[in-house]
Amino acid sequence: MKGWNRLGVILIGVIVGLSSTSARQQKKTDDEAAVRDAVKQYVEARERGDAAALSGLFTDDADQLVSSGEWRRGRDELDDTS
Repeated sequence: MKGWNRLGVILIGVIVGLSSTSARQQKKTDDEAAVRDAVKQYVEARERGDAAALSGLFTDDADQLVSSGEWRRGRDELDDTS
């Protein structure tokens, strides 16, 4: 009977381990989807020249290094979409 108990404990451990892995994988998938959505929103707002939408994607203390080499600090400086 001890063998069956040990097998039961092992099976429970495997099930718990698999469900934990599945939850981590789902979080990773959700996080990736959120990042992709934020990038999509950024690109669309940038293409429209929508400074308000761009500003809404950043925190008040945001830092952004733009392609010209300019370093923008704070949401107010990010409103320049040029």
